[in-house]
Amino acid sequence: MLHGLVSKTVPLKPSFVFVGGDMQNWWPNEGAQKNRNRPGGMSDADFQELCSKDLGRKQRVSVRRSLEALEGAGIPVYYTPGNHDIGDHPDVQTLDRYVGSGGESGWGPLFQRVKQEGGILYLQLNSQVYWSTAEVLDDYRAKQLEFLQAEVSNMQANIKRLVLLTHIPPFMSSVDEKEGWANWKQVYRKQILDLLAAPKIPMLWVCGHFHANVETDVTYQGVPMSIRVTSAAGTTMQWDGLEDLTPQEAETVASKEIANAFAEDIGFSKIKQRLRAQPDRSGMRIFRFDEDDGSFEDQWYTLDQLDDMPTEA
Repeated sequence: MLHGLVSKTVPLKPSFVFVGGDMQNWWPNEGAQKNRNRPGGMSDADFQELCSKDLGRKQRVSVRRSLEALEGAGIPVYYTPGNHDIGDHPDVQTLDRYVGSGGESGWGPLFQRVKQEGGILYLQLNSQVYWSTAEVLDDYRAKQLEFLQAEVSNMQANIKRLVLLTHIPPFMSSVDEKEGWANWKQVYRKQILDLLAAPKIPMLWVCGHFHANVETDVTYQGVPMSIRVTSAAGTTMQWDGLEDLTPQEAETVASKEIANAFAEDIGFSKIKQRLRAQPDRSGMRIFRFDEDDGSFEDQWYTLDQLDDMPTEA
């Protein structure tokens, strides 16, 4: 699916492409006692053989190869770490590998200023440090906070829209919604949103993780804030049989533990049907910005729908 989306993207000539995390499916730092990479009922010997195949690295290589056409066309690609890339609770090893270590190319910085185009400022940040409360991440949180504080302090007067690119959305519907598998811990939500709202510049969050489309438009401390949780190149997960969810519907799913969300909103007997990868479910979201006033338009396109797209983004 990703290769097909890339081939549709090149003629559109976007100013850049954002890959919203999870460039691999293999969990990178699972414990020995409970490993989500292990299929149910698999013997120890068979699982050891599976682990020896280094599937995580092979998946990363496959993604890089699929994206080569973008780089060859001169289209910049920016990434953000997802929980499948660095783990639900990242550690030093997974974070180091993400940025590049051990002879393998990394995906880029954990956080960065992507670019400024007219009145639009794009920042990319690591949302996993706001989902996990692991103490080992305290230093990473502090460094990312310093980065964001510096960006806010140095915000130019002509900035009309702040665009935040990350994996997990801060929330789906309400800043006070219950914590779950697909939103941030509340303490970090308030800390980061308070900081970013201080300049009184409208915000747009572009996120992934949820594998379904959710469009949220609210105000936070008087500042207009939009959240676009976009589905995936792999496939759309049909939570409660839906591909597009209202913010309230998404909040209900996102605020649960992941096992409960799968059991109650996917249904284990319906996984093959509701997680099937096919051209009318896999896709990407296209944004168009007015660099003068900061306004934007966006739409999700499936791979099938992209066949009818004009070749100009």
